[in-house]
Amino acid sequence: MWEYIELGLTHITDHPHYEVYDHILFIVALVAGYSYQQWRPVIGMATMFTIGHSISLALAVSGIASPDSFWVEFGIQSSIIVTCLLNLFYPNHRQKYWPYLVAAAFGIIHGFGFAGYLSFMLSKGQSIALPLLGFNIGIEIGQILILLVFFVLNGLYLRLGGNQRWWTIVISIIAIVLAAFLLYGVVSSN
Repeated sequence: MWEYIELGLTHITDHPHYEVYDHILFIVALVAGYSYQQWRPVIGMATMFTIGHSISLALAVSGIASPDSFWVEFGIQSSIIVTCLLNLFYPNHRQKYWPYLVAAAFGIIHGFGFAGYLSFMLSKGQSIALPLLGFNIGIEIGQILILLVFFVLNGLYLRLGGNQRWWTIVISIIAIVLAAFLLYGVVSSN
């Protein structure tokens, strides 16, 4: 189990591929409108994101669903851009259940992106239950580490007199630019 937890954690924190960057970008985009004082809904969104990618990861690794990798990567980059646009032009989308649905829906897309990596690590005929659980626990730990770093920076910025709305705008614009660059890479390589 620890091997797969470590695999999930290292996949999200130091895997040398753009999959890490887009996952980090999505998590940051998802929570950009929240301050460090609003950690409770952020934990809920991270959990919904994990539930979403767990579902699609299980479907893909078990061979039930295998969408074309171009559309998965296109969807991942697009999910970052859409989330940032919601932050910029519809800041009230963070009310009620909407962010949890966005996190779960986009988690499903991101899970298909993780599937190739986990499938590569599994032995033929191996049960997927334990590896899937361990991998998802590792990814969740990685997400929590990303959120901790993000909110430490957010807290410092706000304590120095910064404005949360400007924080959201700047983070969202940076994430859009980086996601657009990654999206260009996906489209141009097809």
